[in-house]
Formats: sequence, C-alpha cells, structure tokens
Amino acid sequence: AFLCRTGGSFYIVHKPERLAELMCCMSAHGLEPKRLRFVASSAENAPSLALVEARRGGKAGLSIEPMLFIGSADWDKVYFRT
Repeated sequence: AFLCRTGGSFYIVHKPERLAELMCCMSAHGLEPKRLRFVASSAENAPSLALVEARRGGKAGLSIEPMLFIGSADWDKVYFRT
C-alpha cells in the first residue's frame, strides 16, 4: 500500500480459493477493494483466476463484474484446422 498514493489504484490477479484472505489483507493495509471479476476457461468450468482492483484510502463499496470466459468449446477447430 505504501507504493500507492492516496486514491491510487492497485491491481492484482489472484487465485479465487484465497479470495477471503486477500480481501481481509488488503483492507488491513489500507487498500479498499473496488472491483472484482472472475476468469474461467468456459461456462462449465469453475473460475481459475480473480481480478481485483483496489484503491488506497477508498471508501467501502465493491462492484462484481460479469465473469470473463477466455476459451471456447470449438477453440481447436478455429485455430488448428487439419
């Protein structure tokens, strides 16, 4: 937190399994989580990443963004044509 100015943004990519610990640690060090977005390879899979934006000295309030899907079921058909 000491690397950010007051009101400065801090971004982190983290594992969703440890999200509760991350949020508590950020708040304890003066970083208030503002935006949260999960990333998954497809709609059928569980999220594999959590993207978090925080502000130093920010007020309480967290917005949850829609999930980001980075793969598709026919990925190999599009890029690996035989």
